[in-house]
Amino acid sequence: MRYQNYKEEPDIPAHEITKQILSELSITDMTAVPYGQLSRHYDLPSFLIRDFSVYMSSSANRGDELACFRLWDPMDYPDLEQLIATHIEIKSQGFKELSPTEYDKIQQYRIEWKGSYVLVYIGNNPDTVSKIFYTILA
Repeated sequence: MRYQNYKEEPDIPAHEITKQILSELSITDMTAVPYGQLSRHYDLPSFLIRDFSVYMSSSANRGDELACFRLWDPMDYPDLEQLIATHIEIKSQGFKELSPTEYDKIQQYRIEWKGSYVLVYIGNNPDTVSKIFYTILA
């Protein structure tokens, strides 16, 4: 059975969601991942997502990340969730020896899902980020 409320959700570009979260939290030390470089961070097949916006810390010494993905079909969420978990595992390994604090922060990543939208967040104030995400999509 297909997800029923999918057609009723707001049509908001992923970059508007990430931009609003960054703005509301006054986060200025993150850089957008260009469209052509997404595959360097996430191994996502094009048939899975129709839109995305990914921001990573401007500092190589920090693991902060904010990503919003929009699925073609919300029923594919488990597939995306697994790909995100793989990304997080690879990312965290790079910090394991470099910075145990950053490693722990990455391990505490937050993932939220509503309809076709999926949010991934590594950083401070994850509860606030989640609240903003759900308010945008309300």
